[in-house]
Amino acid sequence: MLVALAPVRDQYLLESLARLTKPVEQMFLHHDGYMAAVPSKHDLASFVKAMQAEAAVATDAVGGHVSLAPLVMRGAAKAVKLFCSKVSRLLASRSVRDRANWAKTADQTHNMQLLTLITQLRTAVVQLPSIVKPGKPAQKGLDPEEVTQCAQEASTHVDAALKAIDALATGQILRPYLSAAAYALERVMGTMHKDSFANLEGGSAEQTSGASAYMLDLQRAVGLVQSEHLKTVAALNAPYAQEMLRCLTDRLVRSFVSHAALVRPMEEAGKLKMARDMAMLEMCLSGIAPVATLGASYAEL
Repeated sequence: MLVALAPVRDQYLLESLARLTKPVEQMFLHHDGYMAAVPSKHDLASFVKAMQAEAAVATDAVGGHVSLAPLVMRGAAKAVKLFCSKVSRLLASRSVRDRANWAKTADQTHNMQLLTLITQLRTAVVQLPSIVKPGKPAQKGLDPEEVTQCAQEASTHVDAALKAIDALATGQILRPYLSAAAYALERVMGTMHKDSFANLEGGSAEQTSGASAYMLDLQRAVGLVQSEHLKTVAALNAPYAQEMLRCLTDRLVRSFVSHAALVRPMEEAGKLKMARDMAMLEMCLSGIAPVATLGASYAEL
């Protein structure tokens, strides 16, 4: 019976995939000579509704069967991967390392709009298993083992979709975006070598009070980066956002430690000055990610 129905099932799945990919193709229309615009919330909502509608087929509420769950989720995963490939082509990739100010560029704004869209899709994909999850097997006349197996297979496809989203968000958007911010902050950090950490005659008291000039510049720079760039990342409801901010903080701490290790001469008054700078660094970076949770790099600091 199942073998006889296989062609019908396969035809249905082809049509299901077409229904899933149609809103993706429509939201990324390309015209020669023009860059495609960032899809709207309405465009994304159409795609999410299509996935939810196909997922509902695997529930008994509309006469479906639990065995459809992994098959439909496999199609949804393909549609999500298509979405990710379309977004990847839409990303702007011009370098901003040498910019003199801290404001977002048009390319950065464009990419962050795409990242927000990706994150909203991720939230919807995470919720798909709850749609295809059946009720208690005994009450629905289903084999508990079959339910468990199908649920696991469906979750595998959902996980594949999430991995595609996370790879795009992390590898192609957040990592280069935050790397540019780190590079700019490290340039400010490197100006510590213009400062003096040696004992000055009759000036040791002055050396151990107040803030180092480079640290004041770094605090200002971190504040601008946070307000112009990082607050948008921190507001994203996705695990990769907090993880990438933690990585940024870790990189900055390690870079500071590397610069500090090269400072010469380093005399007693200079050691006190550097200790104060380290405390100020921890304070200004704590707004990005808790420095005390970094582990090895915090221990070095």
